[in-house]
Amino acid sequence: MIKKLVFALMFSLGMAGPAAAQSLPDYYPDSFQETGYVDAVYLDESRVVVGDIVYTLSDSVVVYSLSSDNDSLLRVREGAHVGMKLSGGRHITAIWLLPDVYKPRGRR
Repeated sequence: MIKKLVFALMFSLGMAGPAAAQSLPDYYPDSFQETGYVDAVYLDESRVVVGDIVYTLSDSVVVYSLSSDNDSLLRVREGAHVGMKLSGGRHITAIWLLPDVYKPRGRR
């Protein structure tokens, strides 16, 4: 009986992990125009490279993190997993810092 209870508890905790990891703050959108990992950041040139694609940064780019709806652009670093809002092709107007385990909805 105890083995079944322990198994059930471990199974339910294991299943809650991916769901809990997917939970994002209310100020995060349900989806992003683009997502990827930051390859390089050139703040002095207002450029960032994500997934081998060069993007320019808006002068008024907003950065969101799991702990703040108005974070610093300095938090966007090489290796960071990000979601982006774009304007005019490859011009970033908003960046959301994502947990490494984030997977876009519908792509499991």
